[in-house]
Amino acid sequence: MGGIGVSEWSSVAPMPHTNRAPRGSAQAKDGLKRCSRCTEVKPVEDFDRNRRTRDGWNNQCHGCAAESRRTMRSRDPEKYRKYAIDWNRRQRYGLELGEYDAMMEACGGRCEACGGGPVNNFKSLDVDHCHRTGLVRGLLCQNCNRALGHVDDSVGRLLALVDYLRERGA
Repeated sequence: MGGIGVSEWSSVAPMPHTNRAPRGSAQAKDGLKRCSRCTEVKPVEDFDRNRRTRDGWNNQCHGCAAESRRTMRSRDPEKYRKYAIDWNRRQRYGLELGEYDAMMEACGGRCEACGGGPVNNFKSLDVDHCHRTGLVRGLLCQNCNRALGHVDDSVGRLLALVDYLRERGA
């Protein structure tokens, strides 16, 4: 889909010192929105949702947003990796920056169930949480966290497995 010229998008002409439309014209209007990076006018479906903007849509189109992430990632991959992990923990478990590090320090970097360290060359422990309530319970190694997941966090099922191992000789 080709871009729409500024005159078709807005009755306000571009600012004389730039090739861009005036500030604020990136707002979605009639199902269209101007990308703040490539300045093309595109359907709002070409933008991600963003509750923090006035119109509810991201300011960059999908392609430009992806390019921005690639650029940021290539500048400092380790910093981006840490940012992505922190963002994931905040979104999934509600852990603010530094809370995970404080939890790691409190448990000495060891699994709170078996006392082992991170497994399979991972540098961190998994965040264990209750699937019903969403509350974080602690930090576990990948093996212990998966074991709890496989038994659906059922104490009865775990005790039955312990009895099974005792009876059959572990």
